[in-house]
Amino acid sequence: MKQLAKKLKLLKDIGVSGIKQSFEDEGVLLGDVVKMRRLCDLVNIKLSVKIGGCEAITDLNNCLNFGADSIVAPMIESEFGLQKYAESINSNATKEQKEETNFYINIESKQAYNNLNYILQSPSSKILSGIVVGRSDLTKSFGHGKQNVDSTEMNNIVKTILKDAKSLNLITIIGGNIGKTSIKFINELYNSMLLDYIETRNVILKLNENNVKILQSTIKDILHFESDWLVHKHLYYLKFSKNYLSRSEEILNRIL
Repeated sequence: MKQLAKKLKLLKDIGVSGIKQSFEDEGVLLGDVVKMRRLCDLVNIKLSVKIGGCEAITDLNNCLNFGADSIVAPMIESEFGLQKYAESINSNATKEQKEETNFYINIESKQAYNNLNYILQSPSSKILSGIVVGRSDLTKSFGHGKQNVDSTEMNNIVKTILKDAKSLNLITIIGGNIGKTSIKFINELYNSMLLDYIETRNVILKLNENNVKILQSTIKDILHFESDWLVHKHLYYLKFSKNYLSRSEEILNRIL
């Protein structure tokens, strides 16, 4: 953990503002999220967690209990989906928790794109701090492969989404296959004041005038950190795996 904290501190110095975990697509274990909460506290950055759906009450309560700074609901494709998310928050979060937590939704499908005005203009949108554009699923929902995530067509779609969000003063984040082919577009969005953050699988970067000039090396450093985190988890759970196997062998030796 000390080495991870040290590397995360270096990333913070170039603009990394938070760590992202996901109960949805990543299928993260609760213990890993709690560990990331401690790591974020050590470095003084934020923790964002994606729950399993608009009405994933157990995930939502876990996030509220360990103090996630941001909670993201995936696959919000309609005004009703956002309404269910808002109702879940209002039914389970205290007034203090709602004041201290930022709530986001993922816009990541063709249906969400087509319904965007209904979603963002609905009464339930008042609970939102911002949106996250999930480019990988968004691209696939338009019938393309992930390799087309930076195509002109998808860039125009993403730009439209961000413009609509910014017209309502929402925080904007994009993720999904962020790499060197995305850098030019990210700069364009940032310079147009349409984009606030980018995110990889586990790391959130707040864009600024300095780091947009060195995005290729910054993304490389972020991905190295993510790799280190996966190795850390592998070694941690390998210890338990070996213990379970050893115990199983002991039990079998008693009956053979």
